[in-house]
Amino acid sequence: MEMEVGHEVALTPTMAPDAVPRPRRGLFLWAAVGAAGFIALLAAAVLRPASTTPLQALNRPAPDFTLPRYDGGTLHLAALRGKTVMINFWWSGCIPCQDEAPLLERQWRAWRDKGVVFVGVDEIDDPHSAAPRAFLRKYGITYSNVWDTSDMAIEYGTTGQPESFFVTRRGVMTTKYALPFPDDRTLARLIQETRAS
Repeated sequence: MEMEVGHEVALTPTMAPDAVPRPRRGLFLWAAVGAAGFIALLAAAVLRPASTTPLQALNRPAPDFTLPRYDGGTLHLAALRGKTVMINFWWSGCIPCQDEAPLLERQWRAWRDKGVVFVGVDEIDDPHSAAPRAFLRKYGITYSNVWDTSDMAIEYGTTGQPESFFVTRRGVMTTKYALPFPDDRTLARLIQETRAS
């Protein structure tokens, strides 16, 4: 026979000591350790993807694409062979993309007569909505912008936006920059390094 005393169970003389319900701490401990391990692996995979995976590998031919342009027509990456190409993945609702947009336009204007091409790739917006065109208009973007109708973002191994890739004149992807550019100097240096490759 047992009596409830608050939240504790009081033993009566007829109740065996091993009949007291015990919390299953071992089960909870293993579940907590397993969850912590899974979170650590996930964080490591996102923050530091394995460089051996083909979708993250650099110094390989840039995946080719032909995508529709916001200003009409299509853009074919292979047609840009012989020029240095900077490919920037973005979308209109991305705050870092908005912060970065004026810098990209400034650098595009500085490099466009020097054999450098900028390509913006909108990978999230509905291309038929007003949002992407309003974004391009607001920031005065004049370089080519396309929307991803394929698995291009997967082929490039993007992990978020903004994210930029640099392609040599020979079509080799040499550099990935997975943050918004902090200043003009950083972007200009990466362009110079790609041109020298």
